[in-house]
Formats: sequence, structure tokens, C-alpha cells
Amino acid sequence: MLTIYVILVLYCLLLFTVGLQSFSNLNAQTPSFIRQNIKDAPFDWINQVNQTKSDKGAPSTDIAEVTYFSNGNTVNSTIWLLFPFKEIPIGYSILNYGIMIDSDFNEKTGQNGIDYQLEIKWNNQTKTWTKILTEWSSAVSGRILNKVDNFSSFYGNHSYYVLLPIDLEDIQYPSKFRVIYYAESKKDGGPLLTDFTKWINVPPPELQIATYPQSIELRQGETKTVELTINSTSGLEPEVMLSSENQDTNPVLDFSVKKLKIPSNGFADIPLTVSTSSNTNIAPHTIFIFANSSYPAFEFVKVNATSHDVEFPFKIQGDDKMVKTSLLIDVKEPLSLTDIVSEFWNKLGELVLFLYGVIAGLSPMIFKIIKKKLSK
Repeated sequence: MLTIYVILVLYCLLLFTVGLQSFSNLNAQTPSFIRQNIKDAPFDWINQVNQTKSDKGAPSTDIAEVTYFSNGNTVNSTIWLLFPFKEIPIGYSILNYGIMIDSDFNEKTGQNGIDYQLEIKWNNQTKTWTKILTEWSSAVSGRILNKVDNFSSFYGNHSYYVLLPIDLEDIQYPSKFRVIYYAESKKDGGPLLTDFTKWINVPPPELQIATYPQSIELRQGETKTVELTINSTSGLEPEVMLSSENQDTNPVLDFSVKKLKIPSNGFADIPLTVSTSSNTNIAPHTIFIFANSSYPAFEFVKVNATSHDVEFPFKIQGDDKMVKTSLLIDVKEPLSLTDIVSEFWNKLGELVLFLYGVIAGLSPMIFKIIKKKLSK
């Protein structure tokens, strides 16, 4: 009997633990998103001693691209390298791959906005790799949340990639955050050379443009104005460049503003003038409108994950994104003289009919007034 009681208690504890875990997952606020990617230019290391560009970094630290996706619990990131990953780097005292995370879009928290740092670093003494997750405070001190020595499950044989998954529970499931990826190397006596990507917003920000109305009719030589709206994820304030595909035989789009900053509420609209000439082809035209957004540069301080020494501040540009929409313009022949006269008389006729209706409506009352005066 006691054995059955113990089994029931253990079973209830197991159910409680599973339920608590499920509840914790349900309360995770980080949204999931499909696979994204960001390109990075080749041979674009930064010399951390004099803050200049360099092309002398370790080939295996040259980032070509980063891909990333999330199921809401983990952000799975892959740094794709231009040259093969070296399991045992020779001739380098430092070789690291990492992610720096601003978990709250607040530059006053952490180290100038850097709240967490995940780094896989080469230990030149033990000839092994170590993975370290550090939480940073504004007091130039860090707390190691997780450390794995002799770490090896982040690359494949003869591979051109490095895996950097982030457990979102470790960074408290932020609803949105931004990250920057890096790879760096240092030879004995030489400077630390780091390849940074641009800042990436997680989850990917939304950007949409549209015209109202979405289609118009114009005759050769006419001009009309439509409304162009831009919607962005609130709080990010991207700078947007507008452009279109204009050809000599197409209607011409004239933006009142070609470069604008989206306010914090994420909405902006401008008038867009559409004009045609006598040379514009008489036919339907689909004109594409492009919005190329760039997110503000962010200045931050990179801290050594091992020694906690503060390195030089960096100012790295945010990610960019391009979207497009289309405006259908149906160009007709210009009105002939007969059409112009006919249209004039049609409009005049409408006015005459309106006046006739007014007079007809008032005529009984006018007749009564006249009759009353005559009777007197």
C-alpha cells in the first residue's frame, strides 16, 4: 500500500513538472519566424587598435553570410564562412566566433546596450574550443551564465560554417531584440581583427508600402495625385529611400519626398504625382515602386568575454530591407474637340437639371406667394 502511495506522489510530481514546463513555454514572448539571411562583404575586418578597415584577418573568420530562424524557444544561427573552418587554427593566439545581443533596445543597459554575449573561443593553451554565455551589466562586469569546455558540436568536418544557437530562456524570452554576429582573430604581437555583420532586428521587422487608389486612369498630357503610405514595425524608425522604374514611354512618378525617416509610430504617407505626356504609350502601365529601408547605426562597446577588458567602441550600421508595390495606370487618348464640347455640355446639363429641380421644388411656394399678393 505504501509503495502505491509513493508511486502516486511521484506521478503527481512528474505531471506538475511537465505542466510547469508547458506553462513556461506558453508564456514565452519571443515570436517564431522562418529562415532569414544577411549577406556580409568579403575581406572587411576592423582593426580594433586603430579602428580602421583591414583585409589581413584569418581567412576562417571572414563571414560571407548569416542565416537564422526561431521556433520561439531557440534562435538557430549559422555563420557561413568564405573559407573553410579550421578545427585547430595554427599561428593565432585568439580566434573567436560570437553573437552580441541587445535584449531590450536600450543603450543604457548592459555594456552600452550589449546585454548578453555568446562566444565560442579558441583556447591556445589547451588547444580546444570553449563556449561561454555572458550576461553584461552597465558596471563593466559580467556574469557567466553557461560555460562548456572542450566544445566541439558547432562545426562539421571540412565545413564552411559555425553553428551558434541561442536558448531564449537564458535571455528571458525578449519580445524583440537585436543581434550582431562577429568572427575575429589575433596573431602574436598583432592587432585583433574582427569581422562584424550589420545589426539584425529579431524578429524581422515589417515594412509595407501601398498606393491609394491602387489603379488610376489618365489621358495623355494629364496629371493626378495619389497617396503613398509606408508602414513599418513601430519603435525602429528606419530611413526609407523611394524610387520607381521610369521609362520615356511610361507615366512619370514624382515623389514629393524621396528620402524620409519613419516616425516611432511606424506610419508615414506622402503625395505621389503621376503625369503623362503626349509621348506616353496608350495602354495599361504597371509601374513598380521600391522602398529601400536602412535601420539606424548603433554604437556599442565590445568587451572581452574572458578578461572583461573594455575594447574600443564601434558604430555598426543596422540591417536594410527592400520592398515594392505597383500602381496600375491606364493611359487613354486625349479628348478630341468634340469630346471636350460634349463633356462641357454634359456638365452644363447636369447644372441646368440641378437648377431646374430646385426651381421646380420651389415653384409651388413661389406660386402661392404671388397668388397671395395678387389677391391683396
